[in-house]
Amino acid sequence: MIWTVKGYDYYFQLNDEEDVVWNLHWIFTNGDYRSYGTEEIATDDLSEFIELEQVTQADLVRWLFTSLGEEKDRIEANGAAHEAPNGSLVITEVNQ
Repeated sequence: MIWTVKGYDYYFQLNDEEDVVWNLHWIFTNGDYRSYGTEEIATDDLSEFIELEQVTQADLVRWLFTSLGEEKDRIEANGAAHEAPNGSLVITEVNQ
């Protein structure tokens, strides 16, 4: 099972910070199973703000998991339970 944030949207300025990530574009893969979507993340507490140039994939995925909450478990369960017929690609979309 692999979670990847493929892109993000950010505010040019929010409060006193610049380039604040607010929306993540993600994909989850498990073998031939694919699920993808977007997730808005909380920007109300910027006390642990990270400059955009310093944000890593690990940061993005951590923010994604925090925002998804229990939805993450449902997506992973769907991926684990699904078997693609004849190795075909299966794509689902989840929009919050």
